[in-house]
Amino acid sequence: MEAYQQRVVDEQLHLTEKLVKLIDFTTTANYRALPEADRNLLIDQRHVMSSYNDILAERIARFTA
Repeated sequence: MEAYQQRVVDEQLHLTEKLVKLIDFTTTANYRALPEADRNLLIDQRHVMSSYNDILAERIARFTA
């Protein structure tokens, strides 16, 4: 695997970890205690991170194609 490809794989792994933590946080009482505007921003962030993660996964799949 080329160095730039490994960086993409590492980036996707780190992003997945952060995304899982964010998703887990959205099920907590602390999340529910936030103002609605902040909760909405976190949901927007989750959607963007998920899309970004999907793009990285597609790029990684093309490394072996």
